[in-house]
Amino acid sequence: VAPGEELPNPPKVQHKSHIPKAMFIALTARPNPARDFNGKVGIFSCTKIVEAQRNSKNHAAGDMMEVDVSVTAEYYREMMEERILPAIIHAMPWAGKGGRTLVYQHDGATPHTGKGNGEYWPEMLARKFPGRSIEVVTQPAQSPDLNTLDLGFFNSLAHLADDTDPESLSELLDAVELCYWDYDPDTLE
Repeated sequence: VAPGEELPNPPKVQHKSHIPKAMFIALTARPNPARDFNGKVGIFSCTKIVEAQRNSKNHAAGDMMEVDVSVTAEYYREMMEERILPAIIHAMPWAGKGGRTLVYQHDGATPHTGKGNGEYWPEMLARKFPGRSIEVVTQPAQSPDLNTLDLGFFNSLAHLADDTDPESLSELLDAVELCYWDYDPDTLE
């Protein structure tokens, strides 16, 4: 910290391995002011709702609580079909129409391409979104043109959420979503 600044409060957890963390799928596109589109499509936490097995200071046994999940190829496929692509079509109804192709680009993580997902996308897109030209491509590894999302936007979003000092997973999820929707479109551009 700079001289005169106070030290930040350390996370309030029992052990350093219990710091709340979660994975998100964040969707962005180039802002289009002519269409009143700010570049933000949606953000989805990779979590599920489960029943608490025993009492704790945060919940009683039987309460429903949100926990993080491992992102597998099957989970990612389900997210693409049920949440990601519908959010894109809702946010950008013009996308993939009028002779233009909507290009959905994800990184090369194993769940995105594993278990036949690479071959599955064209069939699923033709079945679920007829009349739209949608292509799923994998981001080239260590692409300097595309690392700006990882190094800029996602890093900035993480710091904004950390500044809210979340003490639980649900507070973290709420903070990240709020920071995402409040993010300045000019900065995103």
